[in-house]
Amino acid sequence: MPRKPGPPNLQGRLRAFEMFSAGMRKADIARELQVTRACINDWRKKDLWEERLGAAVAGANAAVDHALGNEIAEVLAVLRTKLKLRISQLEQLCNSPRDGTKLRAILAWFQLAGIKQGIPNPTDTKGPANLQLIQDLVETHETTRLLEGIPS
Repeated sequence: MPRKPGPPNLQGRLRAFEMFSAGMRKADIARELQVTRACINDWRKKDLWEERLGAAVAGANAAVDHALGNEIAEVLAVLRTKLKLRISQLEQLCNSPRDGTKLRAILAWFQLAGIKQGIPNPTDTKGPANLQLIQDLVETHETTRLLEGIPS
């Protein structure tokens, strides 16, 4: 005849799950709590230790992903703000009264746009000839983009 079950050892079961979650072996948990290994196995099955632990790990992973997502969003916001500032500064340099400064700023715009052929050397400050060549390149590039249907 099987023996009657005793009162549930809720504190022992909770402690056993904590030990299992910390990576302890079931035999060591049984020895520590002074219960049988069969008792630990029974608690493990009844209390769904693996499922609970899996859910906790999944929740922790989701929290980490959320935190990383927030950090990435914050970094992107800072980069966008800095980019706006840099674009504004580059625009100001394009309107510089000094031809060399203006040519370097325009060269930077061409490089950002991926245009590499036909860009004059900004250190060659022969004046209007280089600026006219740049204006021709801008008009040609804008015309090409319009014909291809690329928004500016």
